[in-house]
Amino acid sequence: MGSCGAVAPSSGHGLGAYGATLGCTLFVFDAQFGFLTLETTVTILERTEVPDLSVPLFRQMQGTDAGSLSWFGADLDEDEFRQVMVQEQRLIYEFEVQRAYGLHG
Repeated sequence: MGSCGAVAPSSGHGLGAYGATLGCTLFVFDAQFGFLTLETTVTILERTEVPDLSVPLFRQMQGTDAGSLSWFGADLDEDEFRQVMVQEQRLIYEFEVQRAYGLHG
């Protein structure tokens, strides 16, 4: 769960070469009563480089240095993976945490 809103253009943020930059608050809840709140600035990357940037991002998330990348149960080589990112019009969200707080056990 979370909420996002545009940052005032006078702050130097807004639409730019990378896409939109927004103020965003994210909430993460656990199974009991704990929570974490992250007040962030998020930049939405929607450039033509996103498919290329997605390869190392997914390699890190999947813990692989080489070989195929897993995508919805399919093993794709890097070129196939980039093509899927283009076809699905994938974006990358970059969060910069400004403040974090919450209640956890």
